[in-house]
Amino acid sequence: MTVTPRWNQLLAERLEESLRILGAVAGVQSLIVGGSVGRGEPWPMSDIDLLPVFASTKEPADEVAEQQSELVDWWAASGLAQTLAVGWLSFTAPELRETMAEGVQGLVGRMSDPRWFHALDMTYGGYPGTPDDKLTEEFVSWATEMRFHPAVTAERVARWRHDARHVADEAVECRDTDPERASRLLREAARRLRCAHVEEWGSGSTPWAGSGPASSALRSGTTPADSPTASRRWPQQTHRRRRNGPGRLPCGSASASTSAWRPGG
Repeated sequence: MTVTPRWNQLLAERLEESLRILGAVAGVQSLIVGGSVGRGEPWPMSDIDLLPVFASTKEPADEVAEQQSELVDWWAASGLAQTLAVGWLSFTAPELRETMAEGVQGLVGRMSDPRWFHALDMTYGGYPGTPDDKLTEEFVSWATEMRFHPAVTAERVARWRHDARHVADEAVECRDTDPERASRLLREAARRLRCAHVEEWGSGSTPWAGSGPASSALRSGTTPADSPTASRRWPQQTHRRRRNGPGRLPCGSASASTSAWRPGG
């Protein structure tokens, strides 16, 4: 496969087009630019990940999906296809206000919802596609700060481990009747357990986290939410130059895990 040498410019143009068209859908208050593009770390195969924030209800979601499909088809017809991920990871403005008002415990409680579990990772380090939407700007900043709060990390580790056990049990049950499926399930259980360890590594809760270059790299881009310097924010950059160091990489991100997961197996 040949990658166009102007891939970064093309990605920026298509991001702008997506924000303009999807942001014009009635009932869409804002769009969060997430994933590697939102973090300022795109590469030639990066998806454009957008999380809609609906003003009140999710009724406009069908229109957003239709516009998304038309954009993707148009890009493919041009000879340079591009993935535009705008799906089940979305919010309403009232639930953003409610979650921030509840604080970290409210966020911990929402980790049982697969939508929130994955949306938190996708939002991490991102930015609002509508710069003048203060609510979305505040939420993205708050969610990035809370992502590695010890209580949030502990809940996510527990859920990864619970699901790893659940999938491993399924593998044991079918090992004699369907060994091929059992093998796939064991690989998936191992992946979920690996994600639990990545969560622990980022939080510094493992015996081997907290020192050395790997842990320093994980911490270099952000500050724990409960530290005296937690109010610091990344300087805002225009599309979207990489920030000062890699920071922590959420396990649910594309770089850490290649398959989708929904709690409960």
